[in-house]
Amino acid sequence: MLDGTRLPGVGLLLALLILGGLLPACPEQEPELPDPVPPARVPSSFVDPNERDVDAYKEIVRMTVRSGQPLHPLFGPRSRSELVVEKLAIGPDDVVADVGCGTGAMELLMLEKGIPFGKLYAVDVDGAALAFLEFALAEAKTPGAEKVQVVTSTYEDVTLPAASVDVLFLLNTPFYLDDQGKRVKDPTVMACLRSIHRAMKPDGRLHTFERSLTPAEGTWCQAIRETFEEVGFRMVEQSMVAIGVPGEGDHCWTSFAPVPTQPGGPG
Repeated sequence: MLDGTRLPGVGLLLALLILGGLLPACPEQEPELPDPVPPARVPSSFVDPNERDVDAYKEIVRMTVRSGQPLHPLFGPRSRSELVVEKLAIGPDDVVADVGCGTGAMELLMLEKGIPFGKLYAVDVDGAALAFLEFALAEAKTPGAEKVQVVTSTYEDVTLPAASVDVLFLLNTPFYLDDQGKRVKDPTVMACLRSIHRAMKPDGRLHTFERSLTPAEGTWCQAIRETFEEVGFRMVEQSMVAIGVPGEGDHCWTSFAPVPTQPGGPG
């Protein structure tokens, strides 16, 4: 039997054993991990020929609607770009244009999050992608869907009414840059960019969100600025932002204001 005079020595011995690794210490609490982001079940565009099983995607939409779940998470991490919406600073009466909208991830995000706007042009050259967006809007019956108008553009013209848009954005739609992040001055590309200028209201704002195409971040962002300045825009702000899409890194966000067209100018 141990008497009281020896208890402190026993406690000291146990502490030394724990520190020496002979006895296990209390297990450390593991840090909580964020909820994993579900992978995409519907592609954000139909550019890849392997991603054109439209009937399968439609059935996914129907099942999701029947379950009462929102549709925008079906597009995976890209549809969670809520920071992009915040940077757009859309007003409740604004006419908005998403150029290169694909199958409509951003449109469904804005509708299902209740972002107020006056009208939303969903613009793309891919008629199949736009038809899928129209199908999803009809299935979901989300309030405000009637304010979304799909627009089939061409490679030379976004085909929007002149001086009609308050906020226009391009999210990962760098058709004006090559794979190295350098400017593309093809006449078709330049004509399309000028059609964007024509579509903007005099006090409108153009926003581009482009992920890095080259390790030289400054050169790449400079190419974006120079491209739009040549077709009649003035840069207002430019910075690197994280848009909340895992694996894509920071994006070069650039805000432009249209410069009034002069006779013989870019418009």
